[in-house]
Amino acid sequence: MYNKDMDIINLADLEGDASEVSVQVSDTDLVLYFPYHPDAVKQIKRIEGAEYQPHDKAWALPVTDENKGQVYDTVAGLREFFEREADKALLRIEYQQDIGEHVIESLKADFDHPDLGLELRGSSILVRFPYDQKSMKAIKKVDERVWDGMEKAWKVPTDADKSLRKALRGIMKQLD
Repeated sequence: MYNKDMDIINLADLEGDASEVSVQVSDTDLVLYFPYHPDAVKQIKRIEGAEYQPHDKAWALPVTDENKGQVYDTVAGLREFFEREADKALLRIEYQQDIGEHVIESLKADFDHPDLGLELRGSSILVRFPYDQKSMKAIKKVDERVWDGMEKAWKVPTDADKSLRKALRGIMKQLD
């Protein structure tokens, strides 16, 4: 942590990659690379002179006496933040895998149709159906759904089963 009473802070201590936050230090700038998250961006924007560099997908921050402490504390905070986010993501994946069998069995029982494919794949459900504009509109309302071009299926997290059920009701109307 930065101490205001110190005349010099060793910004080189920040360099390197830790918990998805990478820092490069020069004589005039700090360049921060981190995954996009709105809370992380808010923290960086609080530092005077912070500028987003779209070509590098990074934030450039001037090394000034006024913001050295903020930069140091912010980087430490970002590293802790992304560690917590990674832990939450792992827990969510474990939860999705734990409920997967139950969810897929329930969906198959409730939405049985020869033209509708439902398959459990890890922490996701693969959904296949014939192309139809109304069906596409329905599946696109499911949060976190992703088209998997290799599988030729929509990939939906197992814990999004409530919104998937709603979409499947709309898709079933088009299949009948």
